[in-house]
Amino acid sequence: MSLLPTPERLALLPRCRTLCDELLSFTDVSKHNYEFVSKAVKALYVGCEALANLESSENHTDGIGTCPVCGNTNLAHGYPGRPPYNYCVPCMKPFLLARGQLGSLQGMGFSAI
Repeated sequence: MSLLPTPERLALLPRCRTLCDELLSFTDVSKHNYEFVSKAVKALYVGCEALANLESSENHTDGIGTCPVCGNTNLAHGYPGRPPYNYCVPCMKPFLLARGQLGSLQGMGFSAI
């Protein structure tokens, strides 16, 4: 998402909202960590909004070149023997902290996101 042009990222935002709402539906309000998870999911969506609103008219989802927003040159990430995941870490920062919180044990291990 970080390497798409702004209009395409904005078009994905409603789907991000739906997925965040679904994540909240998996949590049990009676559990001790509901407040933590709820805040992390809300922060995740705020991060998605920030990411969607970055200004860019270029598509670099192929991982080639530089990030059109911040100029970062390290766009391809992944594991040996697997196709790379192409994204810009500096542009993803608002999203990554909340994602890490949800993936933690306190965040119910939502590592699928």
